[in-house]
Amino acid sequence: MKKLNGATFSRSDDSYTVHMLTSPAETFMSNAYLIESNNAVVAIDTLMLVSEAEAMRAYIAKIAKPLVAVFITHAHPDHYNGTATLLNGLGDVPVISTEGVSQCIAKVITAKDTKWRPHFGDDWPRDILLPTRIVTDNSVLTFDGINYSIHELGPAESDSDLYIIVGNKKPVVFVGDVVFNQVHSFMNDGHSLLWLKSLDRLSSELKDIELLFTGHGQPGASLEVIEAQKNYLITYRRELSNLLASETQLTSLELKNSIEEKLSALFPNYDMIGFIAAGANAVAAEIISARLDSKTL
Repeated sequence: MKKLNGATFSRSDDSYTVHMLTSPAETFMSNAYLIESNNAVVAIDTLMLVSEAEAMRAYIAKIAKPLVAVFITHAHPDHYNGTATLLNGLGDVPVISTEGVSQCIAKVITAKDTKWRPHFGDDWPRDILLPTRIVTDNSVLTFDGINYSIHELGPAESDSDLYIIVGNKKPVVFVGDVVFNQVHSFMNDGHSLLWLKSLDRLSSELKDIELLFTGHGQPGASLEVIEAQKNYLITYRRELSNLLASETQLTSLELKNSIEEKLSALFPNYDMIGFIAAGANAVAAEIISARLDSKTL
């Protein structure tokens, strides 16, 4: 059985407990969550591998309450891939997300399978379950007396992101990968400016919510971790922009090596150092495109 790191957070105001399950570094230290209320469990994201989803099933079995819903925050496989395995044989449990997230998952299934199955073999799921219940922005669903309010962000960290406010009296928020905490950010989808705009929106909309649960890294005080995420993106863009403006023409490999060296020095305690170089080409394309656009105005 795959070992997942676990942590629990009791929310006595609303009589539920958040169970955070974190995958190993091989699958990017991704977080999935189980919201345990008096009579039920709700999952937020489902991790990436068959073995990880099976570990989630085993964890739920120990809770000994029925899984009544699954929310998917965005279309990166370390957050949706385990859904079919998690729900196998459990009946008609709704898989809930937005149309944007659902379309993005459908679009990348084949490409992700081609990329990752050679590495993970049979631990890469053969069945990928798309969301079965599509919700719109500001929808509020209730499971076992706990409210789940879904808010659509559009492209940010991924091609389509959302966040979920959970609870009634003193709610918390789950933002997927829109906020990383002490983990280098995954920049490959190339929306860093839109991501920054979404973070500005979160700073306003979540100012009264104290606790934020991330897609990678520990939960933290909402405004603090949002501000830290903004700082990371601004720093990444600035350092990469400086490298692109250098008189020395850097190859793609040199650019990746240089930005990894700079960001790892600026954020020495952050995990997942490999994410730094992985996103360099996508963010560089953003920066170059913006420069070209400004010259044509």
